[in-house]
Amino acid sequence: AEMEKEYAGWVRENWNHPSIGWWDAANETNSPLPYELVPRLRALDETRAWESGSYGPPDRPDDPLEEHPYLLNGASFMNANARDYDLEDLDDHPGIPPLKAGEGLFSSWNGPGHADHPYINNEYGWLWHTRDGRKPTPITAGAYDRHAPGRELSPQERREMYAYLVSELTLLWRSRRGYAGVQHFLYLGKCTDPDTVRGDWEPKEASNTCDNFVDVEALDLEPRWRRYARDAFSPVGIYLERWSSDFYARGERVEVPVTLINDEYEDVPVTVRLLARDPGGRLLASSGGRSLLLPPLGRVEESIALDIPSDATLVLFAELEAEGRPKVSSRRKLALPHPGASIQP
Repeated sequence: AEMEKEYAGWVRENWNHPSIGWWDAANETNSPLPYELVPRLRALDETRAWESGSYGPPDRPDDPLEEHPYLLNGASFMNANARDYDLEDLDDHPGIPPLKAGEGLFSSWNGPGHADHPYINNEYGWLWHTRDGRKPTPITAGAYDRHAPGRELSPQERREMYAYLVSELTLLWRSRRGYAGVQHFLYLGKCTDPDTVRGDWEPKEASNTCDNFVDVEALDLEPRWRRYARDAFSPVGIYLERWSSDFYARGERVEVPVTLINDEYEDVPVTVRLLARDPGGRLLASSGGRSLLLPPLGRVEESIALDIPSDATLVLFAELEAEGRPKVSSRRKLALPHPGASIQP
């Protein structure tokens, strides 16, 4: 009864907010209470769907299910079938829900008819770090160790690795078009470092997750994440399909696959090109521009030829330009020492 009272107040307080697409009654829980409460609350707002963390069956046929596919977590503690992914393993990842248990899932209901529901991918990063970038959160050390083994990362390198990997994972999931929504986890949340004491309040334990604000009161986002997230969540975007450095044969002409996405409800004319730069930003090669028309809510696969420079370390950029919109990019660090290595964005 108390939960129903509080849920009802929560809905009434927020039901006119335009950002809310559906009500999420719980997260990663096997408790039966949220699933029992949803049918009793729907009459408050018939305009939106409901879901309850996806450990139980959805209430109605059109209600969404969550998946939390943590591919780059760097540890197999999730379940006995989980696998550890290297970045090269992301090449040709299907990305279509429902995924298997070995994909590092924390949420998915596997009852009858589950594949007929829309899926939401609202957790997939597993690279949280403290606000100052000095260290991982208690559960993410394995991810940083896997992708930068044996290295003591500087705050700048840790922030760069986070921004680079999470933004490109975002584009991977969006480009597959398997999910009705791809959301960043998390925009604002608890972010406690046990070494930090603020005023009279002394935290007892560190937070397992953390948001991307450098200064919460000023709403100042970490600059690398702000830059890369703009590209990753742009309604019209581009994704480089290959992560393996070996695919980009040095000194040869390579057909590079990219996927273009359009989340707008109208055609969008775009120009796309590939650029190879050194880590400092010096231009080494360019494909020239190609004009394309992206259909409404569309997904377009293209292959663009580029003469790959002979330089050992490269950064490849797939750029997309559309009139009246900021230019957006997908990036690949090729043969750099680790994903946190600094580049000119």
